[in-house]
Formats: sequence, C-alpha cells, structure tokens
Amino acid sequence: MVAQNRLLTVVGISLMVLIAACGGSDEASQVQLIPSPVSEELARDTPPIIDAVETPTQMSITDNSVMNFDALLVPICRNDPFAGSAVGFGTVPRAPETVETLRSDSGDVLPETILALAPVIRWVNHYTVIADRGWGNAKSEEDFAAIIFDESRRVWLACNAISLAVPIIEPSDPGLFANAKGLLSDRQVWLADRLEVLRTDPASIRNDDRNRGEISVGLRRLIFDLDKLMGEVGIEESMTRLPFTVPNPLLGISLDMPGGWMPMRNRIDIVLTAAPELQLDGSRGMGVPGWNFGTALQVRRLRHEEPWTLVDTVNLMDSLLVKFGQRVDEGHVDIASLGAEKRVYESSENGWVTIAAATVHDFYTYLFVLGCPEEDQTSCDVLFHDLLDGVHFDSD
Repeated sequence: MVAQNRLLTVVGISLMVLIAACGGSDEASQVQLIPSPVSEELARDTPPIIDAVETPTQMSITDNSVMNFDALLVPICRNDPFAGSAVGFGTVPRAPETVETLRSDSGDVLPETILALAPVIRWVNHYTVIADRGWGNAKSEEDFAAIIFDESRRVWLACNAISLAVPIIEPSDPGLFANAKGLLSDRQVWLADRLEVLRTDPASIRNDDRNRGEISVGLRRLIFDLDKLMGEVGIEESMTRLPFTVPNPLLGISLDMPGGWMPMRNRIDIVLTAAPELQLDGSRGMGVPGWNFGTALQVRRLRHEEPWTLVDTVNLMDSLLVKFGQRVDEGHVDIASLGAEKRVYESSENGWVTIAAATVHDFYTYLFVLGCPEEDQTSCDVLFHDLLDGVHFDSD
C-alpha cells in the first residue's frame, strides 16, 4: 500500500533507480490471517459496542471479482517503539499545553500516554466490530480473502501507530499499552493462520472462530480500560480529540493536524491516517494497490541538487504518482507561503481519488499526498487545502 520517501538526485543517476533503491515496501514479507465471529458464550461476556458504525448485513469484500490467494500477504505487525534517537519525533496526538497542565497535576507521564493511545484504541474498537461482522457474514473464499486483506491492513496500521504513540519515557501504567500490543499481535498471528487454512483447507476456515472471538473481546475491552484510566487522571473525552502538531526535524517540517487522526509513521516520511468516521469500511477503503493507508496523508521529502525549480518537479509528478490512476485536474496552491502545484488523480477501477501537491523549499521537493474514496472527492479536496494550511517549514 504505500509510497515511501525516496531520494531525488539530479546527477547522472536515473530517477527511477533512485526511487526504487531508497523506497521500501509497506507490505510485510510474511503472511497472516483472520479470526471468526464471537460465539454465544463469548458474546455474553463482550462489552457493549462503542463507536460502532452500522454496516450492511453483507459486508462488501472487494470490487475486484477475484482475489489472488497466492499473492495475498498479511503485513507484519511491528508495534515496538523505534530504537534510536528522536523516537517518533514527539508525534503524540495532543495539544502540548494540555499535556503540560495534566502532567503538572498528576506528576507523571500517564496523561500523555493516555492521550497518545486514545485515537489508536478508538480505531481498534471500530474496526474490530466491522471485521467481526464481515467475518460472520462471509460465505465464499473470496469473501474471507477480502476480509483478511482488509483487517490485516487495519491491524498493521494500528501496530505502526502504537509504535509512535507511547512517549520515550516508559509509561507509568504500561498495562493498556502492553495489552493492546499483545492483542494486536495475537490477531495478526490468527490472521496468518487463517490465510494458510484458506489456501490449503478452506472448508475448515471457521474451525478457529472461538479464538477469534476471544481476541475480539479483548480488543473491544481496551476502550473500557481507556475510559477507566481517563477517569482516574481527569481527562475528558474532548481532550483526546484536540488538534495536535506533528514535528519532524529530520524533514525540517511540522504539520498541524485535526483531532482524531492517527500518526503511524514519522521518520523519512510522515503518514497520518484519518479517524474512522472519515474512512470507507471494507477492502476498497484501503485505496489503490500499494497504498493501504486508507484515507490518509503522506508527506515525503525528495532531495535534489541545484539548479532546480518547481517546474522541474512538476515535470516529474505524473511519474511519481502514476499508480494512483489518471490525472483529471491540476492547479496552483500555496504551501507555507510558497507556490505549489496540485494534481488530482482518479482510479475508477479502485474507486479512489488521490490529491497531491508539490513545492520546492531550499534543496528539497516536498510532496504531499492525500488519498480518499472517490465518493468523498469534494470533502477530500476541502480537507486537503485545510491540511496544507497547517504546514510549517522549520527554517521559516
């Protein structure tokens, strides 16, 4: 699913070779699978559904008629914080002044941990409910494959988000953090197993549904554990949905983001995934092949050498964004008082629209990409301009 930061150098080396060499795949090289519906016994112990969205009784699996089982992979769930300096660059989704007030009142980092995990826990709760319904309604092998595709990628996003969410300082109450990590890893293992069963013995695909149900109960209980911690520390629900700023000194940029978005990558590129209410449920909601972020914003920085102008960058935009479909619109925008070029791409086959903008600042081209379901194109365009208004370059 996903474009990566790549080096762009204008010195006798092919651009496409550089892109291939510097970019990495967002898909894991390993496979994983999905669990099944909650049994009657488990359902009695399951907490009420929070933030669940009503979905049709038959979950739409895929708009492509057949999924290639042999090519289907489940991304690796990496949820351990990056071991290095500038871990996550402080991408805790919160207003800094709010955290300072809470920390001074409580004397520890627990409030920051709670605020960081809140959007991830909401995401997990929402998509656990959706995936359980889809799994329960699945009838064909293609149905199961599509749900495995969708849920495994939602789990992958949550795992990445957890790796950024928790502060560098060890959480004073690691229970919620550790429990979420463990349950997401369990789900990934379960999904990997079900994928192998789907390939080898599809008639027994539901034989492990009880284990799916047990993991689902744990995942859905996370939101109650979150609410309990919030009450103990005095955090109101509205505080967890405040706008926040994502700094990235490596790229020399920061982004002001709306509340509810989930940072899931922030090093050589920045990726933020929209809250569930801005997502399209089902496998089509993940975007075109190779994107897999769902409705999300990605920021990359491409290095070049002088002389270089915005015109040079514009001449490369179509080649950088070709996987997103046909270009259907273009125009001019401003990013942090700099002139920028905007392009809109549509993929009718995948029901996806991608809006991109590029600007040149110092020795770099900055590329901003927002992917959305095709039916949300108008609101997506408004959102894109709002997000660009929140861009700040460190040198300004």
